[in-house]
Order: sequence, then C-alpha cells, then structure tokens
Amino acid sequence: MNERGTLISILAIGGVLFAYLGIQTRVNQPSVGNTTWMLAIGLFMFAYGLILHQSKKAYERFENSIDTPAGWLGVFRWQIILLGLSPGFIILGSLNAGFLPKMHNLPMSIGTWMMGILLVLAGSYKWGENKPKFSKKAVLFSVLLTYTAFLLRGIGTEALPNILTGDEGSAGLSAVRFINGEWNNIFISGWFSFPSFFSFIQSLSIRLFGQTTEALRLVSAIVGALTVTATYMFGKAMFGQRAGILAGITLAALHFHIHFSRLGINNVWDGLGYTLTLGALWYAWTYHKRFAYLFAGLAMGFAQYFYATSRGLLGIVILCSALAFFVQRSHFKRALPDLILMLAIAVAVTFPLMMDYIQEPNQFIAPFIRVAPPHNNATETIGNVVSQLVVGFQAFTYAPLRYWYRPETPILRPIFATFFYLGLIFLLLKNRDSRLVILAMWLLLFGFIGGLSDSPPASQRYVAAAPVCVLIVGYGVHKIIDFFEKLWPKYSKLVTGLGYAIMTVAVISDLGFYFVEYRGMELIYNLDSPGAIAQKLATDLQDKSAGTQVVFLHHPLMGFYSIASLQYLAPQVKGIDAPEEWGTFDQKQLNGNTIIFVSLADNFDKMEPVQKDFPGGTLISKKAWNGEILFWLYEYRAN
Repeated sequence: MNERGTLISILAIGGVLFAYLGIQTRVNQPSVGNTTWMLAIGLFMFAYGLILHQSKKAYERFENSIDTPAGWLGVFRWQIILLGLSPGFIILGSLNAGFLPKMHNLPMSIGTWMMGILLVLAGSYKWGENKPKFSKKAVLFSVLLTYTAFLLRGIGTEALPNILTGDEGSAGLSAVRFINGEWNNIFISGWFSFPSFFSFIQSLSIRLFGQTTEALRLVSAIVGALTVTATYMFGKAMFGQRAGILAGITLAALHFHIHFSRLGINNVWDGLGYTLTLGALWYAWTYHKRFAYLFAGLAMGFAQYFYATSRGLLGIVILCSALAFFVQRSHFKRALPDLILMLAIAVAVTFPLMMDYIQEPNQFIAPFIRVAPPHNNATETIGNVVSQLVVGFQAFTYAPLRYWYRPETPILRPIFATFFYLGLIFLLLKNRDSRLVILAMWLLLFGFIGGLSDSPPASQRYVAAAPVCVLIVGYGVHKIIDFFEKLWPKYSKLVTGLGYAIMTVAVISDLGFYFVEYRGMELIYNLDSPGAIAQKLATDLQDKSAGTQVVFLHHPLMGFYSIASLQYLAPQVKGIDAPEEWGTFDQKQLNGNTIIFVSLADNFDKMEPVQKDFPGGTLISKKAWNGEILFWLYEYRAN
C-alpha cells in the first residue's frame, strides 16, 4: 500500500472506531457524559477520508498542510494522523474511568488509554533508527546482578524489617480493596493521597501469595532489584563499563536502598523512575536518539503513579532544557521536536491521573502539606530554612538518617562517602558537560527536598537519590583507579585489584551493617513500640478461626484500629475498641464463639472487670525477645 492509501486508511478506520466508541459510551455508560462530540469527529474523519480518496486535488492540499509538521518532527505523514488521533482516545480513557473507586467502564477506560499511548508512540517513532547493541557479557552480568540484588531484597522479608508498619498495613488494605472488588480505578488517589495504581500492583502479588507480609513486600524487592540493574546500565552508558559495574554493585549492597526495597510502600519506585527517565534522557541528548526520548517520556509518565518525589522529574527536565537553550542553542533546536514528543508521551500516560487532580486538587497537594515544616516569624523561618538545608545535604555522607529508617548513619558510609567526594571532584574538573548537569540537578533536588521538609533528614524522602549517589561513587572509584593506572603503568593490575578489593570491603561492610548490626538496632528500637505490639498480636491472631472477636481494652497509646498492619495480617477476626470505662461497654455485641481481650502491659488493671464478667477464660502474657511483657491476652470461649 502506498503512502496515500495508508494515510486515507488511517483516517477512515480511525473515524469509524472513534464514532463507534462515542455511540457505545453514550448508550452503555450515560453517566460518563455527552459523547456526541466523538461521533461528530469520527464521522467527519471518515467523510474526509472518502473525499481524499476521491479527489486528488483535495489530497494534495491535505498533504501539503501536514508536510511542515511531519518534516519538523521527522516522521511520515501518516504518523501525524496517529498523533492527531491519540488525544481523543486518551480523553475517552479518562472519561470512562471517572473519579470514583470503581470505573464507569473498566475495559473501555484501560483499552482506550493504552490505545492513546500506543498511537503517540507509533506517531513519534523514527523507523529505521539504529538501536544500541548489548554484548552477551553485559546481558549476563545484568541478569546476575538483578538476581543477586533481588536475593538481598526479597529473602526473609517477613523478619527484616521485623515489624510490618502501619503505613505498610494501610497500603496492603488498599490493595485488598482491589481484590475484593471495592476498587478497580487505577487513575485516582487512594491510600495517603498516593495514586491507587500502586495498590493495584500490590494486589496482584497478594492474589498470588496470600495476605502476608512477604506478598506485600515482594513488589518492592523486584523494583529495587530492577533499579540496581538500571543504574548499572546508566553508569555504563555514561562513564563506561567499569564505572557502571561499580555503581551497580554499590547499589546492590547499599544498606539504605536494601531497606526501602524490603518495605511494602511505594518510595522505592521513584528510584527506578528517576534512573530510567534521566538515564534515557541523557542518552537521547548525547546520541540524538528518538527512541530514547520516547522511553524517557514513558518512564517519566508512569513514575507519577507512585511516590510524590517523582514530580521533581519534570522540574529537572525543564531546568536542563532551559540550560541547554542558553548554553547549547543549536543542540537544543535540533532536540526540540524530540523533547516535545517526549512530553507528549508523558502527558498521555498521566492524563487520567491529571484529570483526577484537577477534580480533587487537595489530593495533589496533600503529600506536600503533610511534610511542610512549621514556621514562626520571618527571622526564625530564614534561620530554620538555612539550618534545615544544611542538614538536608548532609544526609548523603554525614548526618544520620531519621524517621522511617534510623540506622544512625547517612546514606553513604565512610568508604563509599570518600569515593563519592572523589567522584564529585572528577566531575567538576574533568566532565563539565551534560553528565555533570544531570547528576548535579538530581543530587541538588533531593538535598532541597530533604532540607525543606519536616524532620530532616527524613530517610523516606531520599530513596530516589540512592542511584545518583552510587553513580558518583562508581565513577569516583573508576577515575581514581584510572588515575593511578596512568601514574604507575607498571603496577596497573595491582592498582585495579586494590581498587576492587577496597570496594569489596565496602560492600561486605554495608551488607554486614544492615543484616547484622542494624537488625540488632531495630530490635532495640522496636522493643515495646506500638508497631511491635501490633506485629506480635497479629502473629497470634493469624491462626484464629473466622469470626473470632478481639476486644482491645482502652489505652491512650494504641487501639485495634490504630495500626493498620493488624487488620491486614489478621483479616478474619473482628476487632472492637472498648471505651475507657468498661462499665459503659455494650457487651451484647460480643456474640462470637471465641472472644479475645487484649490489654497492654501497663494497663493490666482493666483486665480484672473483664475476667469477672467472662469467667473461665485463659490468661496469657505475651513477651518481647528480652522477656519484657508487651501485652496480656484473655481468651474466652463461649459454651
């Protein structure tokens, strides 16, 4: 088929499909709204296709009208038609999704959304463009690295971290709603104002492996392992094979990244999003590759469906583009069509989520409001901001991390931190180019994110910075080896071996720190915390039969529903929080065959009236690893 036939066919088929979907939506899903516009556009496209088929002059005029955009974008004429069709399908996907937990029409929404994305890709792609080739050794190393990284992140997740936190439990309960059919909309905000797409992905793991801690954390382990391999590929492309290998190995063993890869929350996804987006963007800019720009757009778009720091990606892209405009004007002009198509794909991917944010703007700003630091008068505010920024940047090599992960050490421990600073020096002296710009903006962004939010340096906000830290570490080791190899050519092998030996020591040190030293620290941190109590109680309740009732005697510290991990791990039991005064409790609601009363250790006096009202039960103390009583269980079985 010649180009004219291809172009007319696309117009006709696209018009028919568009008209059909408009009618189908209008008839079967009137709640979506009036879709007459789709019918009108579809019929116009089909009619115009017929005119072009019958009139050579009309076709020539149309051809001339699209020659300019096709030539500027570097695509065929028929690809312009695909690009023109894509917004309609993307809008239709959003309309059929709606803004409620359950979509108006799930198949129609997902199908048209994906069709819109594919149309943008097909309309933007440069056919015949050369692609990078990977050697068998690089592929084999990537597989081995991914497997090793996954083992370090995926084995024993039920025991390390030793408690399933309340936020993980809340994320798990959101995932369970997808399994139960309460939710199916992946384009709206869910748990903690984060996009619900993450909960859907977790629900797939829970469907396969059950409602367990391991199932909840498995997805993060996989994503963390993939981030390690993506970092290796990024480092290899940017600095060479040796630097890429060193960066990948460093991230595989980095205590900080291992920890967040073993948690059932969405933070670790941003590390993968940043690595894929900025890695592809740098490669695209350096080698003028359209496919890499398109991949960067896809990665940036999908990254928006996870943790809130992903929104910084757009800021980096805009700042890099602005800098390129002033410093490399000719390069920027050449890349401008690619950058526009990259953003078009990112918008296509995120459009339904953007519509939800427009509908519910509070959901968009909620993650930022939650972490905004308190301010007093202007003078104190300026002083606080400066001091917080200092601490925010110290998180990489100096200040101990806080909040979600408290290892009493920064992200990079001493050996890695030393090579990090050497890498920065080499970058500043030897590589004042796009590599320095990309890595510096990435690093600076998270220094500001950590410093301008509350409780700096809060560890959970730095997860996406781990790859850039190890890229600089790997580059630093590579360059210092290279420096001494050239300085002492006779001893180059010895220098190389010594460099790898030092890195081996650093890797073993970080692994030993996390799996041995930090594990002991965590047991002490969580000795009698509400999370540890909830974990211990959930473990005891998991084997109880369905319908078991659990009455949590009043305590200001916690209740049955204060920590969501309890409901996630023991979904078959019915929890009841008792009032402060036992005498006001409505005992008529206790109708189960087995009733378990729970009292915290310092609240045992509240168990006495319970035992009087329900005599004949069994009283058991539940203890921590050091023998300290955490809580009491009084199990009563009705006759």
